[in-house]
Amino acid sequence: QLDVDAAAVTMRDGVITSAQIDSVQAKVTFDASGVITGGKDTPDGPIHTKNMLGEQYGMKAWGGAIAEWNEQAASFAAYITGKTAADVAGIAVDETTKPTDADLLTSVTIKIGDFQALIAKACN
Repeated sequence: QLDVDAAAVTMRDGVITSAQIDSVQAKVTFDASGVITGGKDTPDGPIHTKNMLGEQYGMKAWGGAIAEWNEQAASFAAYITGKTAADVAGIAVDETTKPTDADLLTSVTIKIGDFQALIAKACN
């Protein structure tokens, strides 16, 4: 499995004006000779990002989450709009990198440490 997270931001005068975050967990299988036997464009079907999967990702159905991954990522992106990279880096998190800010916790309960790192890189 290959996990890839990506973020894109637009900025004006050091302030984030928009942000988009997505992730993919590419589960690809290989045969003994190294040929891909499962995953993208194979009998298993295409690989979709978490945003593409939406409710099919199953966080609400299987884990009882407040919202699906794509909804939480969009909420985080909306939350950081209007902030600087330093503001995003300073968002308080617990030891598992889940947010501790009461306002943010109303819509984002997933780990955001990787999001913060992505935004820092995207803003440079």
